[in-house]
Order: sequence, then C-alpha cells, then structure tokens
Amino acid sequence: MLNNPIPGPNSAVEYQVSAIPWVTASLGNNGTVRFDFPYVTSFIVIKNVSAAATVQAGFTKNGVESGQNCFSLAHGESFTGDFRITCLFTSGTAYDVNILAGLTGIPSKFFPVLTASNGNPGIG
Repeated sequence: MLNNPIPGPNSAVEYQVSAIPWVTASLGNNGTVRFDFPYVTSFIVIKNVSAAATVQAGFTKNGVESGQNCFSLAHGESFTGDFRITCLFTSGTAYDVNILAGLTGIPSKFFPVLTASNGNPGIG
C-alpha cells in the first residue's frame, strides 16, 4: 500500500494550478445564509445583484451578524479576494448575491475552523 501525501492547507502547488470553478446565484434571501465549499478556495468573488439592498459578507456567522467583522456591498458592488476559506456567510434583507469561488484540490475537512476563539482576531 502506498502512503501518498494528501494535499493540506499549506500545499502550495494546490494554489498554483488553475482553480476548479464553483458558482451560485442566491436569490431572495432574508437573514444569514452560509455557503459551504467542498474544497478550500483559492479565491472568491461576491457580487450584490439586489435591486437596492445592502449585503453583509464575512467568514463567520458571528462576524456577519455582529456587523463588526464583515464587509458591506451596496447594489452592484462586488468584492474579489484571494482567500483560503471553506465557507462564506452573507446577511441582509431581501438581498440577492452571485458568488464565484475557485476551488483547490484540498478537501474542506483538512482546513482549520476560522474563529476568533481559536486565535483569529478580526474574523468574528
């Protein structure tokens, strides 16, 4: 039996190759919605396509709901970031978002949970 290495969070080669696309259009949301990715992302793009609503987005539910550890997108605004994450949270009233993520080959279960309680201040 071969013990081939399994890609982990710090596998640089996983971020050097072209990403696997992951796309969703989430329409008519109220409250907080969690988007789980099957693999660790190498980048994300989120666009607020709501008619007038502002969308809060962030990396933890607490960060988004507190309004302290998140970012806001007005109608038509988008955000692009090269982030290694396994989930994304959005919140607002009657909002619509489009999300594009580039996935690595690293299964989400191998990535640490990002929270302020385990040493990640500024995340929520």
